[in-house]
Amino acid sequence: MSRRPLRQTILGSGLGLLLLLALSTSALAQARVLPAEIKDSRTTGSFAGLEIELKVIGDAVADAKALRAIPAAATDDTGRNLLDGEDRGGAEEFRELSRSDRNAVTVTLKLRNPARQAMTLKEVSGVVELFVPQRDPASVVVIADIKKTAGAPFAAPALAAAGLEITMWTKAQVDARKKAERERLKARMEKTRNDPSAIGETMGRMVGEMFSFGGSEGSLSFQIKGPTKKIVGIEFLDAKGAVLSSGGRMTVGGGTEQTRTYDLGDKLAQAARVRIYVATEASLVRAPFTLVGVPLP
Repeated sequence: MSRRPLRQTILGSGLGLLLLLALSTSALAQARVLPAEIKDSRTTGSFAGLEIELKVIGDAVADAKALRAIPAAATDDTGRNLLDGEDRGGAEEFRELSRSDRNAVTVTLKLRNPARQAMTLKEVSGVVELFVPQRDPASVVVIADIKKTAGAPFAAPALAAAGLEITMWTKAQVDARKKAERERLKARMEKTRNDPSAIGETMGRMVGEMFSFGGSEGSLSFQIKGPTKKIVGIEFLDAKGAVLSSGGRMTVGGGTEQTRTYDLGDKLAQAARVRIYVATEASLVRAPFTLVGVPLP
């Protein structure tokens, strides 16, 4: 694995050139992208790949709730396409920012391995999106009295406008649903016991149902249908509006169907409302970037 500071790489080499592209002067002032570091792991193992760390600065950073990097093109000097269309560890999902991030906001672009003989990146371009909920009230959806809404899709116009359907399930509801589904699938298996293909399909559904929901007694699961990457984050509030910290999150699925399970532990009893952050067009600040002729470590 090789690392190299990108600022040194780009500014200290005749080959390196960073182009900051913006639609207008005001957009450039809101957010712009600077090079930080490149990590090259040209192996065949599970950790193989190229990672480019980009630093984001500008007025919009102070108000940003989250950010993500979306690559548009990436090739090395041999012509290899470094975009493979796969979801590389949720690379295009939003990363929520903490207070400690404010002094140095960075985002990592995850790409395929360059060719072994590659010496430079011919071009890497894309856009960094900053999610700024203050720019659009429709990007923040609050569901009140969650104990009464569990088990049915949330009725929220902003979610419908984003093409999203979200249903929250308690642990008791999840367990009851699993039990009913197992019984249904067992009955189906009995009817199709002489059909190998039908048995295989049924077994697959049983395994999928088993792992689609999980969590402890203090957990809440959210079944999301629609463009799941529009969901920036989900927070839990007590009766006074204070944010409750969760012990962790488990995510299964992606694309147009996903389940997120949050473990609140003993704080579950305090949870009164859910706040859902949705990426809308008006809530996003975009900072395009292009890296050209960057030497590889």
